Amino acid sequence: MFSLIVFLLIFPTTLGVWMAWCILRSPEPPLVAFARELNRLYCTWIYGLKIPPEDPLPEKGPVILVSNHTCPVDPCLLQACTGRVISFMMGKEFYEMRTIRWLANVTGSIPTRRDGRDVAAIKRAMSTLKEGGVLGIFPQGRIMVEGVEEELKHGVAMIALHANVPIVPARIEGTPSTTSIPRAALTPSRARIRFGKPFRLPPLDRQLPRRQAIEAATAEIMRRSASLGDADETV
Repeated sequence: MFSLIVFLLIFPTTLGVWMAWCILRSPEPPLVAFARELNRLYCTWIYGLKIPPEDPLPEKGPVILVSNHTCPVDPCLLQACTGRVISFMMGKEFYEMRTIRWLANVTGSIPTRRDGRDVAAIKRAMSTLKEGGVLGIFPQGRIMVEGVEEELKHGVAMIALHANVPIVPARIEGTPSTTSIPRAALTPSRARIRFGKPFRLPPLDRQLPRRQAIEAATAEIMRRSASLGDADETV
């Protein structure tokens, strides 16, 4: 009993001191630094995520991070692996949740409609890249259930081609098999993320119809992500 009391007294103090040290040494605003460190702690404890020794994203400059979408905590896992703030494109229905909106605003995430015709969201995405930020996109557009054929959205290819910025592919595995936010947030797992090298899409093949060329570009992005399933760059 005495050992438990000592632990309950010392652990919160130690954790608080560590968090304060991380925040003070960070060049970011205190709220952003606190959210970052809390997220990393959460992802390593609950999901067993190993933070990469080197940042998988370029140190600076605009970049698009693309990944498969396995469960609601995917954005948290990806953010935990980089020192840069990722502005994710997210469904408006999630943005409207009070528990998520404040964090989405802190990271500059972009609420978007799922019909693929949200011009305002695309303009904000382009603005994020123009300002040198990181844009996070799940090309599948929604959480994909294992065994169900992927229905790809072509917005990521259109944005990447128009902005002419590098793309970093990622592959997430081992997350909780659920689309429920509460269940995913509380279910321990052994999550793993593999990151690929930055690449750029070549110009559209003008010999193909525009839609077909964009579909080919989207397929190439997802091929890069899927191919990481057998790669060695595991996080």
